[in-house]
Amino acid sequence: NIEHSVQQNLENLDSYYMEASMEFYKGEDSRKYVVKVSYKKDETNLFRVSMYDKSSEQEQIIVKNSDGVYVLTPALNQAYKFKGDWPLNGHKPYLYQSMIETMQGTCDISKLDEGYLIVSTPEFKNMPSWARQEMKMTKEYKPVWVHIYDNNNDVAVKINFVKVEFNPTFSTDYFV
Repeated sequence: NIEHSVQQNLENLDSYYMEASMEFYKGEDSRKYVVKVSYKKDETNLFRVSMYDKSSEQEQIIVKNSDGVYVLTPALNQAYKFKGDWPLNGHKPYLYQSMIETMQGTCDISKLDEGYLIVSTPEFKNMPSWARQEMKMTKEYKPVWVHIYDNNNDVAVKINFVKVEFNPTFSTDYFV
């Protein structure tokens, strides 16, 4: 079954890199970001997530390495460390791990000519009004897009993946 195949795919991945445009909707307003997610499997699971806010033209980078979790704001030359189990401490729709976790729960999977459509109701602890998630994946289980809808069935978030690379190589200081 697809849930098992996708889980195997994640377990066999040593790393991934994904780039996406992400838009949050609130009434008539929207905020647009460019998101870049890097992951490397090791003893601690390394992550680097860059979020570039198009309206403020500022980037925030969150890095998880063996020393902890750091939030960097390059434009302000700021960095601070925080405690916690980020990013796997809650559902993050732009993380491949969260997408796979969604498919392990209650979901409806439809096979399409070019891949799969997955409809689910993941729990967003920080956003209780987000009620439903739809996700499209290729036959190779690469995400194409993720749409999240609120209680009124309005689009709350749209994430469109422009690049998805499985098992890329990162430089040794990339997650520092």
